[in-house]
Amino acid sequence: MKFNISAFLAVLSALLSVTTGNAQQAEIAKSTSSRQAQWRYIRNAEEFRSVDLTALPRLPDLPGYTGRSYLFVAGQEFPNMRTGRVVNLEFCTLEGPAVVSQWYRTVLPQYGWTMEPAASTSLKISARKDNKSCRVSVSDTGEEGYAGQVTIIYKEDKG
Repeated sequence: MKFNISAFLAVLSALLSVTTGNAQQAEIAKSTSSRQAQWRYIRNAEEFRSVDLTALPRLPDLPGYTGRSYLFVAGQEFPNMRTGRVVNLEFCTLEGPAVVSQWYRTVLPQYGWTMEPAASTSLKISARKDNKSCRVSVSDTGEEGYAGQVTIIYKEDKG
């Protein structure tokens, strides 16, 4: 194994910048053994800061599921991403995957969303509206009591 001094110094520099309180700009270097090429990615820690959600948030123009009942499981919001706000949600429904996915297929266009058929399957839905995109995936929970598990990735582009 060949020692790469520039990769070592880049990693050391990144560690020093984090330990000296400059977590905003940490440099990470990776090199390949074949060409010793290096890729540098400067990561802004604030950009990747997430907020844990405790309930389903209201998202602009995205209808909330109106089935019999749902159980919020988890959610995270990334409000400072370079490309825009990202929200990941997960909840369970009493209705099964086919019913829930059909509900989203019917309701999203009523709210002005354009379906993206190439990226959609029977239980995965992709849609766009203005500067927003939404991906809904529905699966069987495999648990007693709730039949459907819904994962939503909502993105609101900047600008």
